[in-house]
This record gives sequence, structure tokens and C-alpha cells, in this order.
Amino acid sequence: MITDLPETDDKDQEAAVDTPRLSDEQLMKLAHFASVLEFSGPNRPLVIAHGECRIRLDPDGTISITGKRILQDAERNISLRGGWIDLN
Repeated sequence: MITDLPETDDKDQEAAVDTPRLSDEQLMKLAHFASVLEFSGPNRPLVIAHGECRIRLDPDGTISITGKRILQDAERNISLRGGWIDLN
């Protein structure tokens, strides 16, 4: 349960009236999604971890994907561009 929410004023409460409420199922899905996220704030990595796989987004633009198998599937071409491409 979220307990450290900021206090709201009358304007915030008026805006909340127009905001659709989430169903219990949507709240459960959101809670599960939040449980697989690791985020410590701005200028820190964002990590999505599930089972034995992880996607890490670093503020410097680095994206790391780790897992047992990484699959790519495309109906057309898959392009790789970089200063160099290191295969193994």
C-alpha cells in the first residue's frame, strides 16, 4: 500500500474527480509491474527484472539486456548501427 503520498489541496482534489479510478484488477497489475521495477531516482539506472531476465536503461544511453535466450523476430530487416558491432 502506498503510504507516503504528498498532501493535496482543493485544486488537486477537484482534478482527481475527473480522473478515472482504477479497478481492483488494474491496481493488482500495476502493483505487480511495480514489483519488477528497480528505480532509485533521476540519473540512476531503471531496471526491469522478471525471473532470470533483466533490461537495464542507464542515463548515459546504455541499454543492457540479459537472459538465458534473447530472441529477435521481424517480418522485414533487423538493422544494427554503431561505431562497431562486436559479435562474440
